[in-house]
Amino acid sequence: MRRTDPVSMADALQKALKDSFKAKSCIVGSRSVLGAMSKSKLVVVSASASPQIAESAQAAGVPVVRFAGSSVELSRMCSRQYRISALAFTKLAASAAKAIVGESEKQ
Repeated sequence: MRRTDPVSMADALQKALKDSFKAKSCIVGSRSVLGAMSKSKLVVVSASASPQIAESAQAAGVPVVRFAGSSVELSRMCSRQYRISALAFTKLAASAAKAIVGESEKQ
């Protein structure tokens, strides 16, 4: 049976995070994300992240998703023990990126 209810941005992001951490195609941390901007397909920044990250991503033409929660909430979503203020996907299907960006724009 197909799922007919809409997928929230958090659900789509959580699935993409799980898959990318498993495939080791996710960069975590503000400095690391800034350094790997040219390889990034999608950047996610928490509410507590530096605005420089989002500005740099937009200048590089990389889609940016602003996670409404704090760095602690983003780290919980990633199942990590440390705060994550920014992360970047280096490998992400175009359909997954569009779904995440589309849902974030709706919210």
